[in-house]
Amino acid sequence: MNKNRSLTTWPLPIVAVGMLASGCATPPENTALTSARQAYTSAASDTNVKANEEAMATLKRSRESLANAEHSDVLRNLFHEKVSESKISDQAYVAEQLAVQSRLHAENEQMEAKISRLTSEVDNKKVALAETREAKLQASLARARAAGADVNREGNRVNVTLRDVTFELNEAAIRDEYKGLLETVAEALVERYPSGKLTIEGHTDTTGTEEFNKKLSAGRAASVKAFLIQEGLDEERIATRGMGASSPIASNETREGRIQNRRVEIIFSGLSE
Repeated sequence: MNKNRSLTTWPLPIVAVGMLASGCATPPENTALTSARQAYTSAASDTNVKANEEAMATLKRSRESLANAEHSDVLRNLFHEKVSESKISDQAYVAEQLAVQSRLHAENEQMEAKISRLTSEVDNKKVALAETREAKLQASLARARAAGADVNREGNRVNVTLRDVTFELNEAAIRDEYKGLLETVAEALVERYPSGKLTIEGHTDTTGTEEFNKKLSAGRAASVKAFLIQEGLDEERIATRGMGASSPIASNETREGRIQNRRVEIIFSGLSE
């Protein structure tokens, strides 16, 4: 063996032990290196990091950078080689940041998974609520039909023709026997969907002039609106239109047909809200 072999060619642990045994003072440790060791140890013990493949890959890079920093620290402080303190600090800083990133990545995935679960739960609750509201609506509309209303639905719009809510000739007042039906309609179309809007259309037969029929039909729509407001509906949600005799649903040539034409229709929108 060559007795002149350089000190630096000996294995580092052996040389370190030899120097410590010879009474060499231990140099102060690089603070960045200490911080990097703590960050790595914390990340390596994190169960979320251990369970995450990408986080473990980042942690491996941290370990490699930490090993480089420790190697540089030994060369500088034990073998007095020309390794700058800033190089050790830079290597340690990289190791620390990678350790932090591994934990953040694991935490982010945990949070994303939690958000996904919560979103799914919210979506399921929305579906359940929509199904419940739809079932209640269908039940209420069935009661309205049974009470005498003609109900037609298209998407989020419902048209209710109150065929049995007819009016006396040249009158706009609601007859007492029809108020129960209006109460049923109010429950079916408004209480289930408090943000919905209503348009009430009044209609007449062809008895009287066009101007008179316009006013009379507007009065009939207003009568129904006033009744619904008394039932607790918000006035701002209800619009009225007087259609006159422009939209008959039966012949005006017969008494029975004219009675059917003296009616009110309610158009309700907002079922999807």
